[in-house]
Amino acid sequence: MKKTENTRKNHSFNTTALLRLSIIFFLFSLLFSCEESEDGIKPDVMAIKAIGTSTAAPMTQFIQAIGQEVSGNTFEVDFYDTKNGNKLGKLQDIVVGAETFEDGSMTMENYTIFTFYEDNSTLVLYSIIDTTPLDATTMKATIAEENAMSNVVGGTGRYRNVRGGCKLDAILDVTLFGEGTVGFECYYDITINPAHSL
Repeated sequence: MKKTENTRKNHSFNTTALLRLSIIFFLFSLLFSCEESEDGIKPDVMAIKAIGTSTAAPMTQFIQAIGQEVSGNTFEVDFYDTKNGNKLGKLQDIVVGAETFEDGSMTMENYTIFTFYEDNSTLVLYSIIDTTPLDATTMKATIAEENAMSNVVGGTGRYRNVRGGCKLDAILDVTLFGEGTVGFECYYDITINPAHSL
């Protein structure tokens, strides 16, 4: 009789322990599967390069992702996955304000819209960009450090309501700047907050 009771207790203990382990395993698998789920959520970090030559076009447009109309000189270039070189979409850089200094440097207020060819989703930055002359024909452009932590301000599609930050390392060819034409070689490191809403 005692042996049967002990067997039942051991069986009950083993069942409870197995159930607890199963729950822990499920929670861990759920946690890690959230990093890239089947519904198309992209990784939290993206490395993008935008390369090309563009001539500014004065434009007023409504940016759906942030519900705001903006006006400024707009440049358009293609952008690519930095890692594999695949073309991802079209970038619009809208300069809505600029201040030029005696040494030739500039501070610009920009909206940058990434439109992804895959599903027409968009990702929008609002940035303060500092540019510094390297020589007579090239300038270095970076996003002000304090702004680069929170300049991802919205999106549409799979990036709807996102928030995050983006750093920029860019070289601009300004040989034809007087004609409104700029050559772009821009590298964007984008971090999207894990708790973004879709």
